[in-house]
Amino acid sequence: MRPDGWSDVDRSEQPERMVDGLDRLRAELFFVQEKAALLGSLELRGGERALDVGCGTGEDTAELVGAGCAATGVERSLTMLREARRRHPGLRLVGGDATRLPFAAASADRIRVDRVVQHLWHAVDAVREWRRVLVPAGRVAVFEPDVMSTRIEGVDPRAAEAVAAWRASTRAGAPVVRSLARVLTDAGFDDVQVDVSVLDLSDLRRADGIMGLAGWGESATAAGALDPVAGATWRADVEAAASAGTLRFTCAYARTTARAG
Repeated sequence: MRPDGWSDVDRSEQPERMVDGLDRLRAELFFVQEKAALLGSLELRGGERALDVGCGTGEDTAELVGAGCAATGVERSLTMLREARRRHPGLRLVGGDATRLPFAAASADRIRVDRVVQHLWHAVDAVREWRRVLVPAGRVAVFEPDVMSTRIEGVDPRAAEAVAAWRASTRAGAPVVRSLARVLTDAGFDDVQVDVSVLDLSDLRRADGIMGLAGWGESATAAGALDPVAGATWRADVEAAASAGTLRFTCAYARTTARAG
């Protein structure tokens, strides 16, 4: 498995591009709506001690504060932490890994996790950490893509299948995302609920701006997952499909909530 830049932002070729990528994603209506739903699923009443695990540039942590929480953002990437501190000087932010949270047992009432599990090599350990840190009956809300559900239409089906498989292979936590309800139950959570939404894009500007779709052929070829001939024509094929109105990218996302038992 060869992870992409999102799995280790600080070691990526251009870490600053990841910051820009988060901003583009936040502007997409699908994610605006899903972030609002994720916040609502935490059932906040005000005063909760909340952790935003994998907080990125801090906007969602700031929303937790705005909702009345005593919120702390947790982020392992120094690039993201620096940007979060620049944007939100008064925000409580700490460096830390999702699998080893720097907090005492039963010290949080709510945990928010947004597109983090997919990147974790030891994702099950992270789920156990949520249970350790949460108080009994504390809530966790998780939003993750099932990257193994990705479909790309309008281009050579064999190339599309190879590219989608390569993309899934860059997400170490993908199998845990797909079985998250069971993993949560095994870790001591109950009242597990899963709501699935599908990101459906046919506009190349959106699919490329959010996901980098046009460049996936080159990356898949470099990883040995796609035939070099198909890789060389991928970008042109995607652009042609977009012009013809036949391009379609879909991926299922799951919003999962649970209560610490």
